[in-house]
Amino acid sequence: VVVIDHHKSALLKVDPGEDCPRNLHLHLDTNKSSAVAAYDYFTQQLNTENSAE
Repeated sequence: VVVIDHHKSALLKVDPGEDCPRNLHLHLDTNKSSAVAAYDYFTQQLNTENSAE
């Protein structure tokens, strides 16, 4: 599960010390729109997978 958010209020709701499930990935970026952050995140994931092959 990937959560992508760009709202500053999301930073206040996430406790960095809290244990998260291993399949939960939080990607918070207040400098980009969620659309751009999602594009960048998944492009990086695809590049990482392709370079491992």
